[in-house]
Amino acid sequence: MNRKIRRLLSEFEKKTSAVPRCPHFGECGGCSFQDMKYEEQLEMKKWIAEKIFDFKIEITPSEPFAYRNRMDFVCAFGMIGLRRKETFSHVVEIENCPLMSRRMNNVFLRVKDIVRDSGLKDYNYLKHDGYLRYIVLREARFSNQIMINFVTATNDENIKTVMDKVSSLSESVIWSVNSSKSDVSFGEVKGSLKSRYIRERFDNISYLIGANTFFQTNPAMALKLYRRLKEEVYGNALDLYCGVGGISLFIADKADKVIGVDIVKESIELAKRNAKTNRIDNVEFFNENVKDFLKKKLRVDIVVIDPPRAGLSKKIVERITRIRPEKIVYVSCNPFSLRRDIEWFKDYEIELIEAYDFFPQTPHFEMLGILKRK
Repeated sequence: MNRKIRRLLSEFEKKTSAVPRCPHFGECGGCSFQDMKYEEQLEMKKWIAEKIFDFKIEITPSEPFAYRNRMDFVCAFGMIGLRRKETFSHVVEIENCPLMSRRMNNVFLRVKDIVRDSGLKDYNYLKHDGYLRYIVLREARFSNQIMINFVTATNDENIKTVMDKVSSLSESVIWSVNSSKSDVSFGEVKGSLKSRYIRERFDNISYLIGANTFFQTNPAMALKLYRRLKEEVYGNALDLYCGVGGISLFIADKADKVIGVDIVKESIELAKRNAKTNRIDNVEFFNENVKDFLKKKLRVDIVVIDPPRAGLSKKIVERITRIRPEKIVYVSCNPFSLRRDIEWFKDYEIELIEAYDFFPQTPHFEMLGILKRK
């Protein structure tokens, strides 16, 4: 948990209590607030946002459970589950996670049984020894499609037997390899069954999602945010950190032209495929570093930004300011970096800031900031 968030949470006076739905609550580090009624969780996050920005902010609620479309389960120390609360070196065996849909939970239990029956060795990430590192589940919530991604530490093909046995449970089965010492739940895709992608749909736009591409974790809330963001769009738009084209394609019918930029090659390849599938021809995607791309001479009316949690650098802020867009629409999962970056945009003033509860039962939430040129 972010240290700054932790400090603010210590100042919030908890008033209500609830019975946790999850039998692992308090042991697993995935959730923090299942013992608090959801209405007070919203009150707490609104209070945190207003503390950070020092003015009134509205927060849009989510479904409090069954909202996550991705879960990364660690396979280590004889366990298949999630990390223990506040420790890196222990894993809690998970039987059911209320943040996942019923179908995802059912698939997870069957996959666990099949993996256990196979006798595959798990991976000791402390000693860097073993084979199966992660089981990653992804769900296209509005299309009802599931991807099972096995991340192994070596190119040994023993996982293929397991892939065959789980193929009836999902629309996509992936084998990825991460042979590095880095404890990450993605790697080079070595094989797939049925399909290498799943397809999600937001209103009339469909998106291909790959094993290593980013897509918002709470699709129902992301759709609400995208619809709100779209209300601000006009003229020529620049979408920075565009991923698979989630925002770019969704706003294309409101813009004259949209330019999307992302450094991840697979994301841009999928963004181009998504544009073609949706027959959208006023969007152009570039596989470049955002900071370098902004060196170009650009004329846009609006810049949309959805950066990593760390936010922007001063150099990127300077280069966006040099373009002189009329409006900046900033999507952020970190209110502290959003506040800092807004202060760096000295030629702009805040028109609106809203919060969206993308992550119920946790201290995290998403924010939408709309800035206009002074």
